[in-house]
Amino acid sequence: MAQTVEPLRWRFQQNGEELGISSQPRVDTYEGEACSTKVLFMHRPTHDPRRDKAGEYPFSWHLQGRRRLWEVRFQIQFKRLPDRPLFIGIELDRYVPVSGMLRQAQKVLISACRGIVGDCYHSSGDDPARVAGEAEPPTFVMPLWAFDQFEVSYAGREPSLDGDMEGRGMRRADGVKEYIAAMK
Repeated sequence: MAQTVEPLRWRFQQNGEELGISSQPRVDTYEGEACSTKVLFMHRPTHDPRRDKAGEYPFSWHLQGRRRLWEVRFQIQFKRLPDRPLFIGIELDRYVPVSGMLRQAQKVLISACRGIVGDCYHSSGDDPARVAGEAEPPTFVMPLWAFDQFEVSYAGREPSLDGDMEGRGMRRADGVKEYIAAMK
């Protein structure tokens, strides 16, 4: 059987190592000044309909039969408590030109995100060929409370990122106002 290239890849800005979804799930770690972070990506193999339908992929027990295509789980251990709301974002490593029609679709999606999440930031980035000095990379940032679920745990008693999270912590779907207040 030919080895397929998994379509979802990422890297932490700090070390530049390219990571990706593989047949063996892995929890990736990042150590920063303010916190230690563990992250796990789950993704249905939408690029391989046979595997998707058969449930032959990591975390099929969680994703199969659901509308969601992916899930990202974070575990953050603060070295000092934050003194303001937390945000999480993605940043592309290079500028990608966006055509007029695609830009309009992008505006509609960002507007929908703002309608749901409220405070978020998006930039298509600066074309380095047209900007003197440092160019802003394509970026999307939203408040941490935009995520579906969180749990505060004592060190050593945190759940496994690759386990079942049903019934753990607090879910946004159970009450948005209370959830946001708890996250702030």
